[in-house]
Amino acid sequence: MANPAPSGASGKSLRQYFIGGSAGLFVLRIISVVLGLGVSTILARELGAAEFGVFSFAIGVATLLSLPFCGGLPTLLIGEIAQARETGDAGKLRGVIRWGYLTQLILLLVFGGLAIGTYLVAVSLGVWWWNERETQIALLVLLIVPAMGFIHLQRGILVGFERPVLSGIGEQLIRPGAMLGLLLLFLAMLDTGSVGALWLQLGATLIAGVVIVALIRSVLPPAGDAEPEIRWKEWTLAMLPLTATTATTIVSNNTDILMLGILQPPEEAGVYRIAAQISVIAAILMQILRAIAAPQIAAAHARGDLALMRRLMVHTGWAATAAALGFVVVFAIFGEFALVLVFGPEYAASYWPCLVLALGSVLGASCTMVSIALQMTRNGGIVAKAAIVAAVFNVVLNLLLVPSFGALGAAIGTAVSLSVMQLQLAYQAQRILGVRADIFQMPSAR
Repeated sequence: MANPAPSGASGKSLRQYFIGGSAGLFVLRIISVVLGLGVSTILARELGAAEFGVFSFAIGVATLLSLPFCGGLPTLLIGEIAQARETGDAGKLRGVIRWGYLTQLILLLVFGGLAIGTYLVAVSLGVWWWNERETQIALLVLLIVPAMGFIHLQRGILVGFERPVLSGIGEQLIRPGAMLGLLLLFLAMLDTGSVGALWLQLGATLIAGVVIVALIRSVLPPAGDAEPEIRWKEWTLAMLPLTATTATTIVSNNTDILMLGILQPPEEAGVYRIAAQISVIAAILMQILRAIAAPQIAAAHARGDLALMRRLMVHTGWAATAAALGFVVVFAIFGEFALVLVFGPEYAASYWPCLVLALGSVLGASCTMVSIALQMTRNGGIVAKAAIVAAVFNVVLNLLLVPSFGALGAAIGTAVSLSVMQLQLAYQAQRILGVRADIFQMPSAR
């Protein structure tokens, strides 16, 4: 890229950056939630809780398998692109983007080879026990995985270029929008149950990938004459702790659905998926502010501006916590009625799991930027260790609670484990960076 624009407040104030980015992302996220709820409403009603549970379990497995593609790659790209733009290093900027694409291509070849090899060996040994329907579901899951990873790669690049609104379009707007459109056009495919739903999900993911490629080509600066500087060893080693963090986060985030799919009837997974999707509303502003602040924190750290880092974390925490608390109050009063009205009587059981998950989001919002601050300052190993502890907590709690309490047990395990992780990271951020990341302070406090 020729003469990359400096990251941060180039031509606009930090306040303008946050207001503009927050407004755009808020609108985008609201549209995404509405589209997602529309998709879930159709699937939940047309498939029924059992088949919707199978679909939810399959998506959970796909998310888990997407780890090699999602990993720490998008997070690393955000930090490295932001720092390269801040220092005007065009060679590094071009190099890290090219390295990201090459790394994902290598991972795709390895993943595809392992999948094909596993199938051929199992068939030749006569140990492929899945029937035709189960095999088709497995194939669809494997096809969805790399498409999901590609979307995440593009998101990392766009966030690094301080395009937070555009970064979310593929995953939050195009994919659910395409899925809703495909459902309306090919509703008859749901007669085949979860298999038909997965085919439509694959189509929607591919559409989102194509659109975001066209988008990223149209908005990013043209390549300059600088020779791409690819630091294979440095970036690969830096990606490892970030990948470990993402791995444990993905495991932790999907342990609930996976445990329910294994230890409970499919209906429980369907009930829980609705609860999880509704509870996301509590964390909308938190997710938006994290996306906006990540490159700003990386740039502030590159300048040694700890005061700015502190202000970013405190103000974003205040806003995110207020939004999460507001949702909890409204849902506690009207949630059960709304669930029955929208999804049907069999999803009334989603009320308590959703409320528990939303309460967990409140604590997470109170120190929402802590993991981003550590990752953007090359302390990803600390985040990885905390994520591992949280993942272990989640697995153990789900094993203990899911058999007896079903979806509610999964929600309790998930909320507690995420709270444990946030508390660990808040302590580590203050110890290592000298910056408090929680809301229980004045923004100017040291």
